[in-house]
Amino acid sequence: MNIDWVDIALKILLFALPLIISYIFGKLGITREKYQKYQWAVERAMEFVFAAKDKFPENSGVQKLAWATEQLRNALIKAGYHITTQESEAMVRAAYQKMRTEALEATVKGS
Repeated sequence: MNIDWVDIALKILLFALPLIISYIFGKLGITREKYQKYQWAVERAMEFVFAAKDKFPENSGVQKLAWATEQLRNALIKAGYHITTQESEAMVRAAYQKMRTEALEATVKGS
């Protein structure tokens, strides 16, 4: 009788992981609604990063950052979220880094 311990451990992990994550999120006060709001904000940040790149190809990165940050902040405030300029800028910077990483990965895979 040969027991596949890796398979058993994986099944246990897949069963327990959602429970563990739910427990951690509950302790941190992260609800499904908060997570969905965050995801929505991240998607808007990506949109504004791409829009700044397309809209202002000759402008410096600082100018694009300022525009995307302001657009994201305005969109979030309009949607009823309270966000500071620093938080908005951090989200735009993270979206830009994600865009760069994805572009580099695509370049490496294409080589």
